[in-house]
Amino acid sequence: MMVWCNPPFSMIAQILRHFIRCKLARPMGTAMLLLVPVWTDKDWYKCIKAMPDMFVRKRWWKENTDLFSAPPLGPGSDRQVVGSTQWAVE
Repeated sequence: MMVWCNPPFSMIAQILRHFIRCKLARPMGTAMLLLVPVWTDKDWYKCIKAMPDMFVRKRWWKENTDLFSAPPLGPGSDRQVVGSTQWAVE
């Protein structure tokens, strides 16, 4: 099962711990696409980088990228960009 996750920043460490437990218990059936800020001083970021067999970077976005958008406001309108990222994201 693949889980897509863009967690609140305050929950990243907790979510990583849960994912690691699940992955170790069922390696072949557990996967997660995790979107996190590049905050190299955080313990959870160091954990991700220390486990390259479990966490593989698939994409990286530079700071100030228009990464997130909201659904269209009505028929025929486009998605609305909700602001640029304040930091790099991977």
